[in-house]
This record gives sequence, structure tokens and C-alpha cells, in this order.
Amino acid sequence: MSTAKPLTEPAIASQDSGADDSERVPTDGSAEMIDPEALQAIGELLQAASQYGLGVAFEPDGEGWKVSYIPGTPVWEEYELPSGELSNAYDLHIAAAAALKPLVELGEQAANYFAEQDQKRA
Repeated sequence: MSTAKPLTEPAIASQDSGADDSERVPTDGSAEMIDPEALQAIGELLQAASQYGLGVAFEPDGEGWKVSYIPGTPVWEEYELPSGELSNAYDLHIAAAAALKPLVELGEQAANYFAEQDQKRA
């Protein structure tokens, strides 16, 4: 059993307005600060993904961050749609912000596709 302390605390934004909302997340054995703007961009991305029944993965890759979508609801699984990359950038804030537009476009296209498939079945 290891007695070493974890590198960081979980990345959770504080509700205390006087607190520092920057959080640390581990990346390749070190900790990286997540600023409030990045947390805002991540929150907006997760909210949009939720509306379309998708999950989102944030993967540090040694050179930056890759943001991908993951099919999350039975509707996506029913049509066997794969997961895929939304953005890739050096900075987490930029990667999360850049992923929003393609995620929304994908969600809208998928909603139209699902509606067409449902009409064909009826």
C-alpha cells in the first residue's frame, strides 16, 4: 500500500466567489492549472454534449489535449455510430472551446438522421 499523497485534488470549480477557481489536473506525472475560462469552456461543451446524448473525453497527449465525443445514449448505439475526435490543441481551454462548434453540428446532423430513420421505419 502506497502512502504517497496524490498529485492533485479533483478539478472542481469552487462556489466561493473569493476562492481561486483554478484547479489542478494531473498530466503525465505533473499538474497543470485549469483556469476559470477553461472550466467555463468545458462546462459549455459538456452541457451541449448532454443535450445531444453524447459523452466527451479529454485526453492529454503529451503535446496538448485531444477532445473527442463518445456515443452515450441507446439511440446512438442503435445506429452504431462511432466515437471521434472533435479538436486537438496545446491548451485545454482552446481545445474545449474549439470542440463546441463541431459537437453542435454533429448533434444537429445526428438528430436529423435519427428523425429520417424513424420516418423510414414508420
